[in-house]
Amino acid sequence: MPVFSRIVLASCLVLAAALPAAAQVKPTPAPAKPAADKVVKLPTAQDGEVFYHFDPATNLPVNAQDDKAMVTAAALSFQPKKKGQDLQWNEFYSLQFAKGQKPTFILVYDESNKPMKLQVGDKQPRLDGQAWSATSQPRAVDKKTWDDMIGPKTWYLQRKFMVEYADGTERTLHQLSVVTQQMRLELLQKVTGMQLLQPAPAAATPAAAPASAPATTPKTN
Repeated sequence: MPVFSRIVLASCLVLAAALPAAAQVKPTPAPAKPAADKVVKLPTAQDGEVFYHFDPATNLPVNAQDDKAMVTAAALSFQPKKKGQDLQWNEFYSLQFAKGQKPTFILVYDESNKPMKLQVGDKQPRLDGQAWSATSQPRAVDKKTWDDMIGPKTWYLQRKFMVEYADGTERTLHQLSVVTQQMRLELLQKVTGMQLLQPAPAAATPAAAPASAPATTPKTN
């Protein structure tokens, strides 16, 4: 997959890190049963209600896929900010196609609200290996957008991928991306250099109680 200079927040992709092994040897417990996926049902602009599956380990949506393709990114993207220019943002999308699959037309829609909004229309998709990627048209970050980005509300981005293939078949994938305030602030802080996140407070050392201080009983309401 090509390397992009833009900064991208791909909330639908999750990297799992292994926990460190305990120093003390303990008996190996019986393997736990895998947790079932959480399923959320949300209305879409055109296709009625869609079921989105969440990874129980991360509480983030899993990548939508079928036997021909998988969504690998549906994310916020920012162009590196240049001095004297407005901050530009758009959305970055990518698909990974199965071996031998040849898409001839790819559409990506924002289906969060009516009417649906076209994000990408690629009539001659080019693949890098079997990977495809594209971005929506860039937009300036105006005051309203900035306030929304730094605000507390979690964003739920519903995207519809429509793909036509060389064999004449058509497929649709529905992808949900969850973008929290923390995610947006981290991204904006990187691209603007502004201190938007509060630094973690230093751990305070509790002061020792005076030797003669009597024990106190908490009051109960």
